[in-house]
Amino acid sequence: MANLVSGTVVDSSSKKPLADVNITTLDKGVSTDSDGFFEFDVPLGTELTFVHIGFEPITLKGDASMTVKLKQKIIKKSEILVSAGLSDESLNRVSSSLTVFSTSDLKNSTGSHFQNLTHSISNLNWAGGTSRPRYFQIRGVGERSHLFGEGPPNFSVGFTLDDIELSGLGMVASLYDLEQIEIFKGPQSSVFGSNASAGLISIKTNEPVADREFKLSLSLGNDNLSAIQSTVNFSLMKNIHTRLSLDHVESNGFRKNEFLNIENSNKRDELISKVRLKFDGYSRFDFLLTALFANINNGYDVWSPDNNSRFITYSDTLGKDRQNTIGASFKGTYKISERLDLKYISSYSKTKLEHSFDGDWANDPYWFFNHGFDPNNEGYSYSFYDKYLKDRKSHTNEIRLSKHFEDAHLIGGIYIKSLNENDEANGYLFGGLITDANSTYDFNSSAAYMKFNMLFIENFKLDASLRTENTNYQYDGEYFDNAYYTEFPLVNYGSDNYMLGSKVSITHLIDSESNYFISVSKGFKSGGINQEPLLSTENRSFEPEDIYNIDLGYKYFGNKQSHMFNLFYTKTHGLQVNLSSQRDLGNPNSFFYFTSNAGSSSNYGLEMDSRIKLMNNMELKTSMGYLETHIDEFKYVTISGENFGGNREAAMAPKLTFSLGLNYSFKDFHLFINNVYKSSYYFSDSHDKKSSPYSLTDLNVQRNFGKIDIKFWVNNLFDIRYETRAFYFGLIPFDYSDELFVRHGDPISFGITLDYSL
Repeated sequence: MANLVSGTVVDSSSKKPLADVNITTLDKGVSTDSDGFFEFDVPLGTELTFVHIGFEPITLKGDASMTVKLKQKIIKKSEILVSAGLSDESLNRVSSSLTVFSTSDLKNSTGSHFQNLTHSISNLNWAGGTSRPRYFQIRGVGERSHLFGEGPPNFSVGFTLDDIELSGLGMVASLYDLEQIEIFKGPQSSVFGSNASAGLISIKTNEPVADREFKLSLSLGNDNLSAIQSTVNFSLMKNIHTRLSLDHVESNGFRKNEFLNIENSNKRDELISKVRLKFDGYSRFDFLLTALFANINNGYDVWSPDNNSRFITYSDTLGKDRQNTIGASFKGTYKISERLDLKYISSYSKTKLEHSFDGDWANDPYWFFNHGFDPNNEGYSYSFYDKYLKDRKSHTNEIRLSKHFEDAHLIGGIYIKSLNENDEANGYLFGGLITDANSTYDFNSSAAYMKFNMLFIENFKLDASLRTENTNYQYDGEYFDNAYYTEFPLVNYGSDNYMLGSKVSITHLIDSESNYFISVSKGFKSGGINQEPLLSTENRSFEPEDIYNIDLGYKYFGNKQSHMFNLFYTKTHGLQVNLSSQRDLGNPNSFFYFTSNAGSSSNYGLEMDSRIKLMNNMELKTSMGYLETHIDEFKYVTISGENFGGNREAAMAPKLTFSLGLNYSFKDFHLFINNVYKSSYYFSDSHDKKSSPYSLTDLNVQRNFGKIDIKFWVNNLFDIRYETRAFYFGLIPFDYSDELFVRHGDPISFGITLDYSL
């Protein structure tokens, strides 16, 4: 027994014992037990080979009480794991249309926020009515704003950060210290519920590791840009690892307020920090805890009545776009047996939002000298200001059981969500009828779901998922008119929605590199209420909408190229349409909002993502989306009488989105250049004005000096003026005729970034 070789095999990164490691000599072998332990009856000094799936093989001389550390294999691009679903799944096996940004993709980015990536995502758009993207549209479906009176906090495109539910709160989407971003396109309700009827954006931060790590990044640029970012990773104990990250970015916001004589009226001041704690001390149990703190103190001053592209504004009262979020998530996994796992996921977030703006975008001297409006003669100042405050709390709990069979996998779970939002508003609300309002939303959702996949026949895989969800919401609103002391009725309304989502897909696994699939899915979005107090009872609520979708896709992942191609067709019944109308000419803030189920719509198109390795040091990356949309004609009533909408394309739905990127490396030098194109689209469902098509170019040049990387980057290289949002209404005295007013995207921005890692 003295010559018996024995020891333990562990993961070199996590130090976690590895079971079922094959240990061989030339003529015999053994394997490790569940604790990673082995004994081998061979002489000391015998050469042993250790092999385990997912780890690099290693050959060592046998010894008594030895500890063997296996290193994980580097995941190839064809093995990118998609983790936002109910289980981790290889990208080339997911039967959905997906865009994934890996760590290397994020390193090539020329910006610090998800906003900088949106142009490169096929069939994705975002509404430019806030300082950073909050509301997204995928395949022409999604909200454009969420002002007071525009319904409950329930969104067509979901948004999560490290399992924290933050739909409608996308301003926290910093790109620093991220592992991956996943964008699911099309109805995802069978997995993610009501907040993913059009798709889901999932952001995942780097997890803590056992090794010590320190990173520091400093940036300076035009527009008075300054940024400091830092990451520290260390182990508290043998099996408890911690990762802390800090990201603080400031800039002026590319606007000069001529009236106030300041250059930062549209400032960006964004602080985002995260703490992650990972425990993997036992072979059967591990957990990951995340804490988030975000303090975004941005200005909002982007509009001007002269509709110029010189980035000059004239507001006399500054707008604000603030978001303060505290959030946390917990994900724990218990391995009941080799084939049975239990997972518990919980999240909590508390957010305070402020969105305020100068509604006339100018000041008394401007209106007098440019349009002859004299407050002394008219008896009032042409000055309007609205302020919206939201206090939202969200808590989710999920229990998930996962059973593995020989050629199948079954997942089932329950999900509970409670959301409370208190809103305060001051200004010219509901068409100027009301000056102050307070409201409360209580939004509760419970769901049960299951997912099953199996191999059948030969090289065919079946996936099926089903989700039942019940949503209960209660709204209480109180309204005041402090100018005329008018009393308005209280609004107290509640409702229940029962919804069902499903998806069935069949994938043909042609070989290890390629497959094609077809999927049929049904998504849903819960109903809501219209908040204006003077609405009739029959117009108070609107019903859920159902979305039916079919996808046909092909995927190929080879060593030198990869391609993902997807065709889709979507039909929506009970379409929820949000409309607005100016009630009072001469009051630019006198808009009221009304949501109704407006019949149906149909969308179809394609998405394509490709990577081609032209040479060992040169890669071409392309993304293209084509989208055709049509909303059937519907009727609605405003103060001007009966109106008809629809019978045309959806708003914020460009037909063509395209990006082409070239990645070139030579020794320690790296170049990335990317060009994007977006065709024209309707700005709103309430009018027929369209944007202009545009093309933008970004550049990133990097040089490595050991532990230091220096990056020079440029966004909008050719300083193109392009439109991101517009309103069509009467603003200019004295005739107040309807005109189009547009917001332009940021002009050329450039800077230098220094990255240090230890």
